[in-house]
Amino acid sequence: MEYWGSDVIQWDIAKNYTLFDEEMMARVYPRLNDEKKRRDINKINQLVGAHIVGDYSLKPFSPNSIVVRQVLDVHNLPFVGCEQTGEEINIVHAPTNRDIKGTALILADIDVLQKQGHKIKITLVENVPHSDAIEIYKRADIVIDDVLQGPYGIFAMECMALGKPVLCRIDDKLKKYYKGLPIMNTPNDKIKENLVKLIYDPLLRAELGRRGREYVEKNHDANTIASQLLGIYKAI
Repeated sequence: MEYWGSDVIQWDIAKNYTLFDEEMMARVYPRLNDEKKRRDINKINQLVGAHIVGDYSLKPFSPNSIVVRQVLDVHNLPFVGCEQTGEEINIVHAPTNRDIKGTALILADIDVLQKQGHKIKITLVENVPHSDAIEIYKRADIVIDDVLQGPYGIFAMECMALGKPVLCRIDDKLKKYYKGLPIMNTPNDKIKENLVKLIYDPLLRAELGRRGREYVEKNHDANTIASQLLGIYKAI
């Protein structure tokens, strides 16, 4: 059994790893029934030969599960780096769910920076084919993923593979699992501060982009993850 998100997330635990208030939690996860879910997880885990969670951020919800990290076909995402080509800094944000990602907070802070005279623009990527989205990511100078939750996801991984500097909130309780992660930790109260750091430091942008590529090659490459899964299946 592999758990990937809402199939295992329990509200009373999740609220300790996000910046959501209770109203937001109820809106984002309206159908969660913690006690029933815990009973189901315990029953399933006793019946299967192995149970897996797709990231360290899911382990609190099924503590005895094996972590097999999210997979990325890194070799189909060529490194392009983040050399600035336009007069404005292009900030890219791709929210699958605006409430969850904190999109309104991101847009508000970018609006403040623009009014202060910083030469930046925001590109929102929504409801486009994946291949088109990748082409947009390639033109990013800075990427913002999620400023309210604790983990990072596929969007951040793809942009790191392309060599882009990524801003995303990583919950303090989870940092120990992501050694060497070059994401600039950005909760909602650090958006403007961290953006300004990157806007005026092209060398830092380039360094984070280079380290991001190295990180996904080491931790998320499809061949590595497939070998890990194969070992688990053989051991059952």
